[in-house]
Amino acid sequence: GDHDRSLADFEDALALLTPHVDVAPGEISRVHWELARHAKRRGKLDEMLDHARKSVEFNELWDAPFPERMRAQTALGEAFLYSDRDEAARIFRSMIAEIEKSDLKDTVRHINALNGLSIALSGPAHDPRLRLPIQEERLRIAKLIYHEDGGGLAHTLSDVTHTFRALGMLERAEALAREAVAVADRTMQNPLLFQAMSRCSLGLVLQQQGRLAEALEVFEASVDLLQESGGQGLS
Repeated sequence: GDHDRSLADFEDALALLTPHVDVAPGEISRVHWELARHAKRRGKLDEMLDHARKSVEFNELWDAPFPERMRAQTALGEAFLYSDRDEAARIFRSMIAEIEKSDLKDTVRHINALNGLSIALSGPAHDPRLRLPIQEERLRIAKLIYHEDGGGLAHTLSDVTHTFRALGMLERAEALAREAVAVADRTMQNPLLFQAMSRCSLGLVLQQQGRLAEALEVFEASVDLLQESGGQGLS
């Protein structure tokens, strides 16, 4: 398929470029970044981490522009999410500190780093209060950079509800979940998937509030949407 052909092309490019590291470190870094993406798609997490590391390392061999460095660092942080979340959190915190002093503040690069830090700090080992300021910042930036009918905004609104639920802030969680549903119902980006995802988040809020009949109705609508989309996202 297209992915296989793309992977073969990048592997060929790496073989051709590697002997010329002295003149093409930036190009080699970009190829490793692409190969990290392919490895993630294929579930080859060790390869993902290896390529992401090399993407960062080759950027150190030339005067890489700041956005290039942040792109490679994001890939490395994402790779560590699967094996060492403390290291992932360190990487994303360092990135955010740099980004906030740069022209990349309030851009997709900024929110991607915040997304990574939020994931790194998720799970029972972490106090959800640590993620609250991160989620507020994600919401602020999402409303700046994403279209009001965009899938990126629907995803962010839906995703942050989990933190508010964990903290018992159910009124805020419900308001955000309903806003996510409204955005998802307008979006043209994977509309069925975003509509299903946002309704699932709303259903979880309603369930936690004890509004079980309402929650069941919302969950059933979510399942119907996923089935209509061909089952994408069902697990």
